[in-house]
Amino acid sequence: MERMFWLLLGRDGASVKTMMEEFQRSHRHTLPENHRKLLSEVLVTGTVSDQGILETMRRCWEENQYEMCPHTAVGVWHHYQRPHKPGTSS
Repeated sequence: MERMFWLLLGRDGASVKTMMEEFQRSHRHTLPENHRKLLSEVLVTGTVSDQGILETMRRCWEENQYEMCPHTAVGVWHHYQRPHKPGTSS
């Protein structure tokens, strides 16, 4: 989460440190509306089957000779499935 917040907050390490310290003390953190809006613009959620995970791991190995863990395969599966807009990196 720290890395994601750091990127979202314009690489403002002090703000991220404050957020994480608040969470450590209270075991809660409520994101301000503008942070929630930024997150919703860049994150997607979903599910993938065990078979989809295995197929993604196999595909990544066949195409890149890179062995990934099942957790990484979930994110990569969504990357493979999500249509990409021309001219964007996502």
